[in-house]
Amino acid sequence: MSPKEKARFIVVFFASYFLLLGVTIYAFGGWLASSEGNLIIALLGKTVNYSAFEFVSYCSGLVSVSAYLGVCMALISIKQKVLARRVAIGVGILFLANILRLIAVLLSEKIGIVQVVHVFSWFFMFVVIVWLAEMSVD
Repeated sequence: MSPKEKARFIVVFFASYFLLLGVTIYAFGGWLASSEGNLIIALLGKTVNYSAFEFVSYCSGLVSVSAYLGVCMALISIKQKVLARRVAIGVGILFLANILRLIAVLLSEKIGIVQVVHVFSWFFMFVVIVWLAEMSVD
């Protein structure tokens, strides 16, 4: 990749990421966080201490999805072929992975390592985003 392509990639990624994040958090953030919270409460019931965790927009998966879509748009800007069907599947996988991440964080509270699991879960999401970005390119 040439320096010009690298610069274009970075600019398009950050512009896309922040625009998508701002719009999605504003438009869907509260509703999505509430919906995921209700789903997790329905799945886990009273087995965890929910007072140790707050369901907020930034933990709803929108950060990961915005980063993933930002990478895809940046790849397109440097003439990479990104397959729309794979991107759509990738978004679904990210939301599913995020719900599993939230469940792991909630369950880790029982053994007192909620902060450690919460931090490491973001590294897990980063790996998923990179893997999905690689899988989305033809």
